[in-house]
Amino acid sequence: MAPSAHEQSQAPNTKCKKCNLVPVTGLKCVKCKSVMHPGCIKYLKNIKEIDENTILCCESLDEKTKVNMADLDSSSDSITTVIENNMEVEYLKKLLTEKDNAINYLKDNIIALNEQIKMLNVLVNLQNPGVNQNHLCTHPPSMNEYPNKNKTKYNDTTKAVNNSEKKTKTKNVNKTSNANTTKLTSSRENPITSAQVTTAILQTQTNNKMNELINLTKDDQKSSSANSKIIGSNTSENVAASEKLWLYVSKYKTTYTIDELNKFLQGKFPSNSFICKQVKNWGIYSSFRVAVDIELKENLLNPNFWPRGIEVSEYIFRTEPNGFWKYKNSKQ
Repeated sequence: MAPSAHEQSQAPNTKCKKCNLVPVTGLKCVKCKSVMHPGCIKYLKNIKEIDENTILCCESLDEKTKVNMADLDSSSDSITTVIENNMEVEYLKKLLTEKDNAINYLKDNIIALNEQIKMLNVLVNLQNPGVNQNHLCTHPPSMNEYPNKNKTKYNDTTKAVNNSEKKTKTKNVNKTSNANTTKLTSSRENPITSAQVTTAILQTQTNNKMNELINLTKDDQKSSSANSKIIGSNTSENVAASEKLWLYVSKYKTTYTIDELNKFLQGKFPSNSFICKQVKNWGIYSSFRVAVDIELKENLLNPNFWPRGIEVSEYIFRTEPNGFWKYKNSKQ
């Protein structure tokens, strides 16, 4: 490929891309207008020869860069899509686990309800024992349920005799239990559902609570009526005793006696009567229990009425169960 004289004269002062020398003659690129030695072209890659005098050395580089950029874009897009897909997979896994948990919970509820249904059926059978006997007689176990390959003629003959005897017995039983078969068939045609079980349980619980409340109110009424008392209002006879107030008087000297206390009260209120009892002499001071008329309550609970240092308060009788004091005194 020898260049023409026209290209030799018009060769630009550009360096060769291989040897970096300014060629005098060579092949010219149609795109970048650079001239390269014919020998250097052999060592360069991605060069296209258009004809004997022209080449193309720039298009391959541009195409490579375009391809590389496209690859980068596609790779980034693929990375983002992979991340998004992984997140969606995680969400789906979580949803599946939640659904599985809900399904397991519902299965447990179904099992519990089935057990309740079985228990209710057992209670129905216990309340109707004839139904249970009929069930046993009308559904004997088949021979296929209990296979036995090693059979002898002797066993067959004995079983045949036993079966004949059982048939006579079951006939008598079936005659007596014809009334119960209708109950059993009706219960099979209309099986108990879980919703009916739950409503029945709630109904029984509410009925029990209501019965308890009714019984409590009845007991309260009985106790109030038993403990109630009446007060007479007939004025034809004056036989009732005057109402008394019991006082607890303490902090007297040990030498102070009941007569002295009664004399003190009688001197203040000569028209009234008083009952004085000594509670206990503690060795330090004496205490008394005094019964006075109820109309003297305000006067006797006035601090100015009593001598200095004397303590006075209403006496409270302790209520104990019947026989408690007898039992306590017997133990002492």
